[in-house]
Amino acid sequence: MKPNLELLNEFLKNSNVSMSALARAIGVSVGAVSQYRKGEYKGDNALLGEKIANYITNFNEKKAKNAKKEPKKDEIFISNDFKRAFFVINEAVDEREIALIYGEAGTGKTTILKEYAKAHSNAVLIEVTPHTTPRVMLEILCEALKIAKSKGLRAMLKDIAHRLALSDRIILIDEAEHLPLKALEDLRRIADFSKTPLVLCGTEVLLNNLTGKRYELKQLYSRICGKHIMQGLSRDESREFFGEWIYEFAKRNFRSSAKLYKKAKKLAEFNNMSVNREITKEAVSMILLDNTGE
Repeated sequence: MKPNLELLNEFLKNSNVSMSALARAIGVSVGAVSQYRKGEYKGDNALLGEKIANYITNFNEKKAKNAKKEPKKDEIFISNDFKRAFFVINEAVDEREIALIYGEAGTGKTTILKEYAKAHSNAVLIEVTPHTTPRVMLEILCEALKIAKSKGLRAMLKDIAHRLALSDRIILIDEAEHLPLKALEDLRRIADFSKTPLVLCGTEVLLNNLTGKRYELKQLYSRICGKHIMQGLSRDESREFFGEWIYEFAKRNFRSSAKLYKKAKKLAEFNNMSVNREITKEAVSMILLDNTGE
């Protein structure tokens, strides 16, 4: 087997570049590359092999260069939102009070809570869904605190508060806007009885629920000692973490920025080039973006 042919087969197997994309890049037909792979090419095999080898070398060099320059996107970016939210949570812990973090979807609220829980083994993180009833919420807390579930809500609430009063636990509630008023009031009573720090996190719907038309949750709202309103990524933060072109299309939305960056990077690799505005614009047409955070 020719060295360049072996190199080609290995490259097509391990990269995201198709044979047709490679052929276009070196200025030949896909049929020519196919024939070359089969040993049936009637043209200048040495010249075609050299073109292929040069393309693969340049592709790998660019890939290695980009890998050195670009941050790993599975790393956590310590944005201003991240620092402010951690400050608010820590204040609630120090004062054993209730804190509120809210903002548009996609601004990084869930990531912040997960990172806090990861760094603090005494944190109990509850991820609420539209199906989380008061009973379900209390049962989740019982499970997290290793308390036997009771048939009565009052008994569960009392057992949870008692266990928390004897511990240094922190309760983090993500997507708390889905909780019914009764569940929110139960959380307030648990925090009151046990003096356990409580952090409620969600969209602006959560704030509306806390300040409802009849102000049903006045006691809960009045106990909130601190809040942070998520701002999303600034232009400079987006440039620092995702590069030059993402902010123009994804604005402040962290989730959309990460999604767009991933798609643009794959497209750039597919076309054997660096991420630029045109590649990013093409990536925009292939995904759904939520720019409501702007």
